[in-house]
Amino acid sequence: MDDELKNGYCKPKISETAQYHITFLILQFQIFEETINCIETILGLDKGNNEVDIVVVDNGSTNDALKRIREYDENNIHILSSGSNLGFAKGNNVGYDYAKDTLNTDFIVAINSDTLLEDKNFINGLVEIYHAEKYHLLGPDIITNDGWHQNPLGDYEVNSLWIKKARMLAFIGALVRVLGVYALIKLIKQNKQNIKGKDDRWNTTQYNIVLQGSAIIFSPLWIKDMPYAFYPETHFYFEEHFLSIICRHKSYKTVYSPDIKIKHLVARTTSSQNKDFIKKLNFRYKNYIHSLKELRKYNDMNN
Repeated sequence: MDDELKNGYCKPKISETAQYHITFLILQFQIFEETINCIETILGLDKGNNEVDIVVVDNGSTNDALKRIREYDENNIHILSSGSNLGFAKGNNVGYDYAKDTLNTDFIVAINSDTLLEDKNFINGLVEIYHAEKYHLLGPDIITNDGWHQNPLGDYEVNSLWIKKARMLAFIGALVRVLGVYALIKLIKQNKQNIKGKDDRWNTTQYNIVLQGSAIIFSPLWIKDMPYAFYPETHFYFEEHFLSIICRHKSYKTVYSPDIKIKHLVARTTSSQNKDFIKKLNFRYKNYIHSLKELRKYNDMNN
């Protein structure tokens, strides 16, 4: 890790007139151009009377992405390095720790680097919803290039039965991969996306459901109590399901609201690591199985 991350900066002096201190957390891997585009949309948001910082964690990029993003140095932009690829959860938690302990922030907006915040009222909206709902976690309307609404991820309960079914499907998927039936997997995935694209659940506010992980807002209520943003024992996948279990066990309030929106360019970061289809499947199912094992373990310990 960088020296500045180990030693910590001085906590910034927040204006006495600021309502809240809000930090946007971006996890970067390899593709610095997308990070810059994301930052530029954040800088264009209406802040109201809130203070805004941006924390970028480079998650062990093996190209010059860290060097290039460091050149994009402006006020209230903090560039950190994890030192190696820690995965989605631990990489984000590096930035969460910094935002919580060093910046002393009120809200943390954890977003993928391949997202764009074109909703100018995003900051004011998350504050207004917090005043109305007192949520722990908030999920915005996440819209892909082709108009697919990714939130909410699901309205099911992540319990022992769900985890058992998910593990069975993951093992079946791994077996199908080994047999080489790649076209079948593509067909199933495409059909699933088509069904989701026709789903209109995104159009109404919903409570205590599974939120999609490319954009999650952690409120002061979460930050005060929780030492991490994402459960740290995963590498990739099912981070949202851990959040769902944690919120259920702790009686935390989760809200999905269509009143604030974010654009998602979809899966560019993992695609940058897995450019051919077979390698991508290997990566996916390896991490599916590992994360579901940890999910079952955590659920069993907290029941």
